[in-house]
Amino acid sequence: MLLACLFFVFILTGVYLSTMNRLQLQEQEVQQIHDNYARDLDRVDEIYEELADTIVIKLSQEPSAEKWAQKVTLIGEASSQQTKIIRYIFTEKENSEDINESEWKTPTGGSANSITETYEVTENKTYYFHIRDENGEIKTEKIEIKNIDKIAPQVTFEPDGETIILESGSTDISSTISVNDLGGSELDTLQYAWSQDNKKTPTEWQTFENGKTVTKDKAITINDNISVNIYGNGTITSDNSSAILSNYGTLEIENTNINLEDGGNAIYNEEGATLTVSGTSNISSNASYPTIHNSGTAEITGGTITGENSDAISNIEGATLNISETSDIIAEKTAIDNSGTVEITGGTVTNTGGGYAIYNRLGTVNITGGACSPKNYGI
Repeated sequence: MLLACLFFVFILTGVYLSTMNRLQLQEQEVQQIHDNYARDLDRVDEIYEELADTIVIKLSQEPSAEKWAQKVTLIGEASSQQTKIIRYIFTEKENSEDINESEWKTPTGGSANSITETYEVTENKTYYFHIRDENGEIKTEKIEIKNIDKIAPQVTFEPDGETIILESGSTDISSTISVNDLGGSELDTLQYAWSQDNKKTPTEWQTFENGKTVTKDKAITINDNISVNIYGNGTITSDNSSAILSNYGTLEIENTNINLEDGGNAIYNEEGATLTVSGTSNISSNASYPTIHNSGTAEITGGTITGENSDAISNIEGATLNISETSDIIAEKTAIDNSGTVEITGGTVTNTGGGYAIYNRLGTVNITGGACSPKNYGI
């Protein structure tokens, strides 16, 4: 009996000791979890403090990298929660130590917790946005620009530098235009525009395709590398046009009738361009603008130039007008309104409305032949 009691006590003691050991281990595990949790909390606090002291930079571009442009605007945004930003700079220098103190920019007000600055670039390069805070910490962000295209498209005309023979009655000149763009832009992004003034940027553009033939209805523009010869017995007519013929190159009109019913000038001869009218050509206009506006050089050796509701020819400052042989210049107002140079060696200049044959404003008129009637002014 005694042995049985001792055995039972021994068993109970083993169970007790085993239970105490397990409890002790669980207590140690709980303490370890508590210690790890406290350490993690401390690390979270450290991370928040590090983030608060860190300068955050965002660098972008406008237009985006997917679009070609002649220039790009860099947009730099920087912020710091605790310290103040006191200096910044956009530069091509990667190392901030290479930047002179005088090159750094200062935010508005001298310092700020956040800034947004812009910088315009025109070259495909890598650019750096350096930020410095009041503690001397410098943070840098870089951006590589690849979408700047400053090379103009190479445009060639066919025919180029040759003579185009335009039959009377036709109102179009068709030129095949080929484009090769070395700047990187896709051909489907190129555009073209017809214009009668090479000094103003057109406002309406159309999609340009490589090798496309482009024609302009009614109004004809002769580019500065093209010579156009118009001859025949037909008539080129427009009922409403700013100019039937806009010449920036060389325009020769022989034995052809040109009539503008309403609009601007029948012929607009641009600065540097050459216009020749000969044979039995008859150029007339019912519009309220001069039949021929001459800013370049005009040679009238034959035919008739008529201004029915305005001057026959307006010869502006710097322009040269030569009247000779069998030409007739006729108008009900002023036959020739001159601020440039007029040389008359033949032909006739006539006012049929009682006004002036030649109204000379600030120019020079030399008459060595022909006839001017009924009267002139300023000669």
